Amino acid sequence: MISLVAMFVWLGLPICAWILYRRHLRSISGLLTSFVVTLILGYILYVGAIWIIGKEYEFELNKYDLDGDGMFSTEEYTPDAQAAMKRLTNDTGRTFAPIVAAPVTFIWTSVCFLIMSGSSWIYNRYIRSRPQNK
Repeated sequence: MISLVAMFVWLGLPICAWILYRRHLRSISGLLTSFVVTLILGYILYVGAIWIIGKEYEFELNKYDLDGDGMFSTEEYTPDAQAAMKRLTNDTGRTFAPIVAAPVTFIWTSVCFLIMSGSSWIYNRYIRSRPQNK
């Protein structure tokens, strides 16, 4: 559940950074600073969400360890425990998350900033500067 919240925050982070830039910074250095901070925070959120998912899977698997010794006896190794163990151990995406997070975050943040910059430019160029007809 917490990992889902972290991923939604990751998705909305570039928009929040853009709003902060438009309200307070309004300079090229402010844009660059908000972009870099968004990249760093986005990477941390991405890797953190994946780490939390791993902990959630580990917690789910530990529910099936009835005697709490960290080992699974034949009585504890049920089909549900097998499925939980498979989710925890067979996930290459979580393994490569620290490597994949940087380019994915860079692409997502860049696309968001480009769309918002383009929208702002179009608004300022064609809509805001249009003379009012009375």
